[in-house]
Amino acid sequence: MIIQPKIKGFVLSEAHPLGCAASVMTQIEYVKSKGKIEGSKRVLVIGASTGFGLSSRITSAFGCGAATIGVIYDRPPSPNQTAWPGWYNTAAFEEAAHKAGLYAKTINDDAFQIRTKKDTIALIKADLGQVDLVIYSVAAPRRLHPYSGQLFRSVLKPIGEPYTNKTFDPRSNEIVDITIPPAIEGDIDNTVTVMGGEDWKFWVNALKEAGALSPNCITMAYSYIGSELTFPLYRDGTIGKAKDHLEATAKELTKALEDLNGKAYVSVNKALVTQSGAAIPVFSLYVSILYKIMKEKGTHEGCIEQVQRLYAQRLFAGKEIPVDTEGRIRIDDWELEEDIQTEVTKRWEAINTHNLKNLADMDGFQSDFMKMFGFGFDSVNYNLDSNPMLMIPSLIGSHLEHMVKTTTKLKLLTYELAEQYALITLQNGKANVFSHELISDINEALDMVEKEKKTVIFTGHDGMFSGGFDLSVMMKSEKDARALVKKGTELCYRLLSFPYPVIMACSGHAIAQGAFMLLSADYRIGAKGHFRIGLNEVLIGLTMHYGGIALGRFKLTPRYLDRSMNNAELYTPDSAVEAGFLDETTPPNMLLPTAIKMARMMAKFNMKAHHETKLRLRKELLDALVQAIEKDS
Repeated sequence: MIIQPKIKGFVLSEAHPLGCAASVMTQIEYVKSKGKIEGSKRVLVIGASTGFGLSSRITSAFGCGAATIGVIYDRPPSPNQTAWPGWYNTAAFEEAAHKAGLYAKTINDDAFQIRTKKDTIALIKADLGQVDLVIYSVAAPRRLHPYSGQLFRSVLKPIGEPYTNKTFDPRSNEIVDITIPPAIEGDIDNTVTVMGGEDWKFWVNALKEAGALSPNCITMAYSYIGSELTFPLYRDGTIGKAKDHLEATAKELTKALEDLNGKAYVSVNKALVTQSGAAIPVFSLYVSILYKIMKEKGTHEGCIEQVQRLYAQRLFAGKEIPVDTEGRIRIDDWELEEDIQTEVTKRWEAINTHNLKNLADMDGFQSDFMKMFGFGFDSVNYNLDSNPMLMIPSLIGSHLEHMVKTTTKLKLLTYELAEQYALITLQNGKANVFSHELISDINEALDMVEKEKKTVIFTGHDGMFSGGFDLSVMMKSEKDARALVKKGTELCYRLLSFPYPVIMACSGHAIAQGAFMLLSADYRIGAKGHFRIGLNEVLIGLTMHYGGIALGRFKLTPRYLDRSMNNAELYTPDSAVEAGFLDETTPPNMLLPTAIKMARMMAKFNMKAHHETKLRLRKELLDALVQAIEKDS
């Protein structure tokens, strides 16, 4: 396919595999040109696919000669859609590392989740024994908390009062004024939970408890302070509170690592073009002015230049690591030089739409933005066909592959048996409606699962898990509707009491009985997208059946119960996590791999203990369903 940039707001929906490879190779050659660094030899980079995380992995490998493990969370490719740039960056890095004789493996999963930490630790213990350096470079707009299951979202807002200043509007290519409202209740805590130091702390504690950290180990996270011009929005705003928490966490971790003689640092870096930074009001204009001035002075650095200098002149310079009065490593020193900031302030006050090109490097900002997605490299011919199906070498043969032993096609579904799980794909027309025939097929497939003693995954087709009960039956007569509802509730009962783990891979819309299927599983994963999940019975004139009410009472988040049943409120996949229909969401291309990974983890259960615990835990619900089935009959 010919891959061209498609811009949606501040994000490109496509990435170019050859352009991403060109970017990675440029960074590798820069590090190699600066000479060897006597640094750590076993390195874990959490958030390793773009920006400072990618540059840290490249510098560790090609500067220090280190074996590296990278944790990423990127969409893989499909024949008709490119991967995210981090996927292609990682593929190019691994290929180059392996050619150079360097160990490099990658885990592609949500860094916030416990399973990802367990998988990473298992890989470290198996291949490296321990790691000497842990880089934490995770920047995410939201976080599904691994213990509470609550979804937190970060916001970039001032605190106390609105903030008004100049910004660059990419839609009109003009300098305009913008006013950003102040944070409201909960914004600060939510942002700290997402972008503060808690997950970094969880990682380091897990690694230490597992014996995966070496004596004299170092762990480091990245932060930003910036110019006083951006303080009201950034350092003094909600993000600044998260950075304060990150820095406080570094001090806690240093204490926790005392018995290993380990240290935790925060490195404060220079302002750069990033995927998230491009959407920050005010910030893009500031960076463009800064770029212009520092390029004129000859002190401009990108990610790789900064990280190479950080390693060579701070971390591994053969002397005590220099820090400021707060214990932070400063690699933003060139940005904050007095003459630089004086000139930034002068230009900021004078800049407008007419003199933008003279006073700022907006072209350079936009070029760097495009290059993050693999576009704008002279060495790449973007008019030629490119194969988007580029794989990460260490992930080939991993949980990404669905290896089928046998396939059985029933009338309205497909049953596939793999080594550690069974996959049931619903195939009853466009809406995957629950009819008597489909429910009979599901029960037949579940009989096969029980015989094989496997974890079972349910999924639908792209964009649709299930639209609910077959309305042609539901509207036929009350007797027909009651019979179908009874069958549906009996299916939910069977799933809730099933002797083996049940996973729902919700591939799109899940309405009515489709949503009740989600409430009947042991783990629910939803594809991100413009999908709706919920119970629409009241909306279409159906009184909620007793079985549905029982399921909702026991499985939905309490404050969402009335909203879901009485108000027939439908949710986006992310909101469905909060409501209790889902446990997590993932990009559509990662839905099946994530479900398979969970199935393989659950396959390790003692199934007798799993089943008995399930029955004890759900006894009240199962009893309530028995009574409900009688009332609904």
